Amino acid sequence: MQLHDIKDVKAPTFSWWLILFAIEELVDKVKQCFRSMQYRTVTMKDQYEALENLVRYFQMKFEEQLEGDEPSLCFEKISAHIRTASFFSLPLYDEKIDDIERRRLVNGLSSAIGGFITGVNQIRIEVKGAVSATLLTLPKDLVAMKDVTKFGQLILPYKKRLRVQYESGVISCIWKQVRKLRETYELNPDFKAYVDRSYTKGVVEAWRIVNGSGEYSRLVSFALGLASIPPGTHTVEGDFSSLKGVKTAHRGSLTNYALEGQLQAKQYFDLIPLANSIAAETLITK
Repeated sequence: MQLHDIKDVKAPTFSWWLILFAIEELVDKVKQCFRSMQYRTVTMKDQYEALENLVRYFQMKFEEQLEGDEPSLCFEKISAHIRTASFFSLPLYDEKIDDIERRRLVNGLSSAIGGFITGVNQIRIEVKGAVSATLLTLPKDLVAMKDVTKFGQLILPYKKRLRVQYESGVISCIWKQVRKLRETYELNPDFKAYVDRSYTKGVVEAWRIVNGSGEYSRLVSFALGLASIPPGTHTVEGDFSSLKGVKTAHRGSLTNYALEGQLQAKQYFDLIPLANSIAAETLITK
């Protein structure tokens, strides 16, 4: 009772019991996560993979969709979790607290879970870096993606820059165009054929084929931005399609950095015509 009295947040005793029951399973999952790393040598990569799996558990249990800029938590799922967390939870939730207190409990737990998901995702992006941009820049890559949260990992580092360059709703717009691309691929055989055929093309030509009517202009801009990889990332070491004749038997001492600089320069001239073709406000010249 002393601890209850000095808490900053005042709530009925029944509410505290409900929250204690509700977080027991969640805390147990956190304990399991850290216990799995306790008796062995783990790298930083191992630590963040463990946290990633923990976040995935919370997402699958409480989110209504695994996409978007922020966690999309389902209040119905959280309410059901609080209500059924223990043998005693059901009568407490249904009979001992009113609707206002129920909403307060659901909102509080939702805020805590959402903060945890966002926090771990930001740490993971900061330490491990986003998913390799070269893996998800073609239309076929996006429709073949089984875990759509990977696309969210790509957007996260560029969120502020995108909003400054375009508008506040650009993230939602990109997600809508991703969903439309994936749905149209599933439902329209002709469009599916276009996407499948584009996979053998370079990134510029691939999007030109798929975006003939301009329906995916924001998504195209973002994908092309990812495709234009800055030197020094070492993510394009195996992409020599644009570098034929650059590194030869007589020029074998070029470093990876120099090769990536060459690729960057070549990509720039490939991107100019496509940028102009998707209604750039002012034409870009070489």
